Amino acid sequence: MRALKIAVILLAVTGLAIGVVLLVTMRKSSTDFTMPDGSILHIEKVSFGQRDPNFLPGSGWLTQAKEKLAKLIPARLKGNVRPGAPSNRGSFYMNARLHTNSPSLHIWMTKRKAGTRDLLGVTGLEARIVDEHGCVFRSSQNGGESFGLATGAGASVGGPGGSTYDDLWFTFESFPRHQTSFLLRVLDSSSTNVVEFKIQNPAPIKPPEKWAVADLPITRTLGDLSVTLTKMSFESNKVRNASPMPIFFNDPWVVPAFEFKLNGQPTKKWSVEILDLSDSSGNFSPNLYTQSEHIFLCNREDAWKLNAKFFADDHLDVTNNSSWKISGIKVPAAGEITSVNLSGTIAGFTMTLNGICGPGQVVFSNGIPVANTVVSNLPAGPRRSGSGWGSNRTESISSRNWQFGLAIPKLPDDLRLSIRAVDDRAREIYAETSGYGGSPGVQNGKVVYLNKYPWEDLSYCSLRLPPDSKTIELIFCLHQPVTAEFVFKPPQK
Repeated sequence: MRALKIAVILLAVTGLAIGVVLLVTMRKSSTDFTMPDGSILHIEKVSFGQRDPNFLPGSGWLTQAKEKLAKLIPARLKGNVRPGAPSNRGSFYMNARLHTNSPSLHIWMTKRKAGTRDLLGVTGLEARIVDEHGCVFRSSQNGGESFGLATGAGASVGGPGGSTYDDLWFTFESFPRHQTSFLLRVLDSSSTNVVEFKIQNPAPIKPPEKWAVADLPITRTLGDLSVTLTKMSFESNKVRNASPMPIFFNDPWVVPAFEFKLNGQPTKKWSVEILDLSDSSGNFSPNLYTQSEHIFLCNREDAWKLNAKFFADDHLDVTNNSSWKISGIKVPAAGEITSVNLSGTIAGFTMTLNGICGPGQVVFSNGIPVANTVVSNLPAGPRRSGSGWGSNRTESISSRNWQFGLAIPKLPDDLRLSIRAVDDRAREIYAETSGYGGSPGVQNGKVVYLNKYPWEDLSYCSLRLPPDSKTIELIFCLHQPVTAEFVFKPPQK
């Protein structure tokens, strides 16, 4: 019995020593900021290269002490002292095209409890880097990861996807590469709180590459097509949904202007869909799928390089476009289904049209419409829900528009698909994808390109047909781009 008491005392002293050491080593530093609620916003890690997908934020000093102590205690004495184990890992991402072969800057941050340094749930934060000239750099991708480590009240607060995360991470493909340190500005979702950290640059500082630059305007000849980059305009104070954006959506952007000539004559039948802006120091502009026309890099660099991909309108008979037509399709009334099962191959990709459905609540089984119910108060845009997986997938789509199912393979990112309907009165309407994000809902006489976003589901599409349409012809067109490169000195505001 006496030996047991001595063992318990030794373990207590050992645990206290472990706790003191961990408390000292995890004391508040320049990577900490005390939030209004008393919690600590902490920069966990800053690295350069490829993002470490296995990074795990450390537990608080008290939790670590318990875990170390638990390894020393015999099983019969452990009681309630149990080490934690990571679980339920998940992430959310801001979708952008990444240059995966190029090294980037990566920053992880957590929210911790003052004193014990235990992890609290963190969510709803945005990050920007600011250089010595005031240039603002936004992240190309960011995400949150959950390991089941967060404790305390902060862990129960909802965030993007309805969850909080043990850590948030940010990947920057552009940052002040020639500075030894720079500011990291962190903003909350209400844009009312701004926190700044001084970050040491982990990337090797190298001189910029020497690129041969030309003055704008610059013209590139691509067969019968000539494309002129006329100017690069700075813009800010963007508006989303007719409301001013929060401050972290209020970043500056640079917008290119192009002019097109076909066989020497001005044309509006070509457009730019994909932009990739880089500079001579190795930076790449974030290229957001949802705002691909808005790009930005600091204009203090020696040279910019713009790679642009251009697509031809589906009315043009050019080698870049391949099409397939289905004529004489009866337009179904509300609650009806016109049975169609026709396949065509375009540029090596085979797709199958699986029926046309009138307005209503349509049930698709494995992409084929099996029921359509007339419903009152249908939404203007499609409302979609689904269940099951693989060959047992069921989708329910409610819309006041006409719906159809499409069996189609995954298309490469740099291809675009358009589906144009021409009714019996020669009116033209472009198809849009149904639900879960996707193509824009505004019909303005221009081609509506599908396959713009990685999450866009081409299996279900909708048509805003005039109510008096009797028959339609569908023209499926795959658009392949032509590419041009422009190198020039960055514009000044």
